[in-house]
Amino acid sequence: MASTCCSPLTPFDPTMDLEAPAARSWLRLVHLAVDDMEAGGALFGSPLAAVHFEQTLTSGLLALQPSSAQEVERPTRPCPPVVRAVVDLIEDQPEHAWTIAELARHAGVSPRTLQEAVQRELVMSPLERLRRTRLERARRDLVSADPARTSVTDVAARWGIFHLGRFAQTYRAAYQELPSQTLAG
Repeated sequence: MASTCCSPLTPFDPTMDLEAPAARSWLRLVHLAVDDMEAGGALFGSPLAAVHFEQTLTSGLLALQPSSAQEVERPTRPCPPVVRAVVDLIEDQPEHAWTIAELARHAGVSPRTLQEAVQRELVMSPLERLRRTRLERARRDLVSADPARTSVTDVAARWGIFHLGRFAQTYRAAYQELPSQTLAG
């Protein structure tokens, strides 16, 4: 199993409010899977569809389920300096239009070495880490913004997100609501 040295996981709270809108949305996905399996698995018989659905279901659960602990002591190996350097750059400047070549240059390794190290440690590419960081920052800003003075477009642009349709789709998959719904409060 890959280490999560740069973003440790905390245990789940074993309870879930199934009446919350996000939980109801997630449950609809679960029911879709159950219904398909009971009907013979036509939709999820395709390995490609099954993998994507599994990722969506897991991401949805991770997004809606709160952690039961803020700090958990766990033995971990130290994060390799190359990965730590890239994560720090991304966290410090997520609005920057980073390329793999730039990140690799800052980390002092080749692009391929960087890709492999980040994939091994974080189980995602450096650019996926960048996209997730931007999405998290955009959500934070949308939650705290005044809808009379801020637009979804403003927030997205602030974090280097310029394809609004893809942003809305990714945001909804992660948070079970549209960015405009978060902004509206």
